[in-house]
Amino acid sequence: MRKTLIFLLLIIAIVVHSQVREIAYSTQSKKAISAYKDAEKLYLEGNMEAALPKLENAIGYDQNFIEAWLLKGDVERDLGFNFEALLTYKKVISIDGDFFPVTYYFAGNLSLEAGLYDESVSFFESFLLYNNVRPEIQLQTLDKLASARFGSYAMSHPNSDSIQILNDSINSTADEYINSLRFDNNEMLFTRRFKPDSMLSDGLLMEKFFLSKKVQDFWQKAYDLNLNWPVDDQIGALSVSADGNTMYFAACGLQDGFGSCDIYQSTLVNNAWEQPVNLGERVNSTGWDSQPCISADGNQLYFVSKRKGGFGESDLWKCVRLSDGSWSDAINLGEFLNTSGNEMAPYLHADGKSLYFSSTGHIGMGNADLFLSRLDGADRWSKPENLGFPVNTIGEELNIIYNSDGNQAYISCNRKDGFGGFDIYSVLPDTKNKPAAVSFVKVIVRDSISKVYLSSDYNIIDLKSTIEIVSGLTDQRTGSFIQALPNGKQYSLLVRKSGYCIHTEHFNLEKRSDNQPLIIEILLLPIKIGSTIVLNNVFFDVDKSEIKSESISELNHVVDFLSLNPEIKIELGGHTDSDGDTNSNLKLSSDRAESVRNYLIGKGIVEDRITAKGYGSTIPVATNLTMEGKRMNRRTEFKIVDN
Repeated sequence: MRKTLIFLLLIIAIVVHSQVREIAYSTQSKKAISAYKDAEKLYLEGNMEAALPKLENAIGYDQNFIEAWLLKGDVERDLGFNFEALLTYKKVISIDGDFFPVTYYFAGNLSLEAGLYDESVSFFESFLLYNNVRPEIQLQTLDKLASARFGSYAMSHPNSDSIQILNDSINSTADEYINSLRFDNNEMLFTRRFKPDSMLSDGLLMEKFFLSKKVQDFWQKAYDLNLNWPVDDQIGALSVSADGNTMYFAACGLQDGFGSCDIYQSTLVNNAWEQPVNLGERVNSTGWDSQPCISADGNQLYFVSKRKGGFGESDLWKCVRLSDGSWSDAINLGEFLNTSGNEMAPYLHADGKSLYFSSTGHIGMGNADLFLSRLDGADRWSKPENLGFPVNTIGEELNIIYNSDGNQAYISCNRKDGFGGFDIYSVLPDTKNKPAAVSFVKVIVRDSISKVYLSSDYNIIDLKSTIEIVSGLTDQRTGSFIQALPNGKQYSLLVRKSGYCIHTEHFNLEKRSDNQPLIIEILLLPIKIGSTIVLNNVFFDVDKSEIKSESISELNHVVDFLSLNPEIKIELGGHTDSDGDTNSNLKLSSDRAESVRNYLIGKGIVEDRITAKGYGSTIPVATNLTMEGKRMNRRTEFKIVDN
């Protein structure tokens, strides 16, 4: 039978106390003493059920028999009757709090477990008034007192989070743990841990991945995720890449494992999940490795491990993807985030700087609470902040996942109003707990003639700062990539491939009102005479021909294109909308085309390769009756006239 050190100390104290004062009990009743001794013997033999009625008999003979009350509280605690044990210890204190001061600790601990924070504070503070408290017990008490005080404050200062349990389309009497949301927020992946129909697996619980799709804001009945390979009973903690094509998960006891549980990867090919691959000894260890979280850009893998070199029982670690596609050695996230307790279930939001995790070591409301740490400009994690009540409670809150814009979250927790065990709840989060809002941008690149998907170079630039946000290569099979970008900014996109004209796009996330992904389909034009490319990120002030600074990055890409294709000659065409005088528009468009030509020549392009011409409003590509149409008509483009 498991007992904490402090309870063992109590029993030793009671036994020694009874031995040294054989005739000096707090009662004069021989019947009470006899019943107490019988109970004490049964307790030391581990027969709790039989000891309890003996103690009740002893107390029946003398209501102030404090030794009997003390042992009764311990028996009730060991039997799991915590509420009854708390009442019993309160009775001991009411008789004589100085008789055995550790009783205050017991009462404080039970009050804390019950969420009776104010009572717990009072009991712990009373216990610490005694000068002979052992140092290790004093430190333990101070930690618990801090949790009790925090719990009291959190309950009296609740956040504005709104929490609701999901229905039986998701939850069951088994344990459900939220794992991942698809980038479009319409698919939920979670792990279900349950008792199989047949208990042939030595009584072990089975874990499987489940998928639910959202239709008109309602989650549909979840079903098994089809993995297309033999599923081991001990898999869980799933994280899926932003494009949905790679999953990372923990599996225990597999033949190629390095420790008890390792992290694996599986790739989706032709709508089938390939056989999982162990991520190797840089990621995994001889210990326990689990609960992976892949970053939105796919370049960081956060996970939990009990390997050597940590600060507690389970710590937060990460690996970084190297230039060759492999993973770096595991890096501990440090003692600022990790404690002597358990840190679990890391989740890095798509904003790349909001890290959520569960912890039993940081000050919380009891058991495991959810915390948030943010990455600052110097790549340092902030002090973890408890998400507060009502997200956290006296129960266990294990993990949390947010949608892309941070306006919806899902948590896994064990609460009395659930279906059983851990369940998944939806959360409309308090503002201070939200991550930064992002939008997922999906770009698909194809040949303009054959329509086949193309693997091509791309980069995205913040137009205002001209800082490159991301660059890479589109997927060879799908011609696509997915990127999470902060809302509230304007971006330029450049796509390049040998043998094709460059393609640029401009997209605005400043006033994005929904969290659905932005889909951009690009048809690359082959390099041939007549191919015309709109320079979507060349800007001018109203009625001006001076090039704005945010145009420079785009024009430099045109310089690179012309430098790589020295045989090409182009015509720069300037176009306006239909507002204003026809002649004025013609001159303005001509001046703007000439400004671009002069910039390119200034960057080293031979001037006889470039001509400039203004077309005014004579060649519209959209209606001039809407603001968007007018925006599209105001453009600068180049056309290949010789190659």
